Amino acid sequence: KKKLKKYVIISYILSGLFLLIINIITLGVLGIDLIKIYTYPAYIVLKKIHVIEFINSIENLTVLMWFFVLMFTSSISLFFSKSCLIEMFNIKKKNIKTIITIIMNLLIAFLPLIFFSNKSFFDKPSSAIIPVILYSILFILYIYIIIINKIKTKN
Repeated sequence: KKKLKKYVIISYILSGLFLLIINIITLGVLGIDLIKIYTYPAYIVLKKIHVIEFINSIENLTVLMWFFVLMFTSSISLFFSKSCLIEMFNIKKKNIKTIITIIMNLLIAFLPLIFFSNKSFFDKPSSAIIPVILYSILFILYIYIIIINKIKTKN
């Protein structure tokens, strides 16, 4: 468990540094005004970088690295969310744990398709309600965790 925690922390730090470097380079090359105009400014910057003839542009490699960083952090977040739910509700049965894993995987797979069916959906003013809903769910979850924690400490 200690090695796993160490590797998780290292992976988050490396992912964060990778994203920070990309943001700094994008800001340095394009500037604030052009970043506001472009939909994907980091991709625009990476299209201009040429390494050698063999690799015409580095953007494909960087997008591939982004994909792996996203998949890695998503899978670790899913693992810890599932572990916290199982521990919070004190679930012992293996089939219920499997059901929780399946439900969380389906939610992660299909909620973005529902909330962000296309890029223009997020630009609409009606999409401002999504963060309110998500923060409300998070607030309710925190209250629930505090209540469970107080009940466990009384017993």
